Amino acid sequence: MSGIRRLDTGEPEFWSRLDALLAWEPGAGESVEQTVREILAAVRRRGDAALLEYT
Repeated sequence: MSGIRRLDTGEPEFWSRLDALLAWEPGAGESVEQTVREILAAVRRRGDAALLEYT
């Protein structure tokens, strides 16, 4: 997992950095949705044991 990125509205690069973080590549949403479906299915099957793997 990536670390938390801190943005400061007072920095000159604030808007360009925010835009870069908010930009989604085409098809990225589908990949995220598939990953979430897989995680939810694992949690439904294996409960807390699966949750612990993702924390």
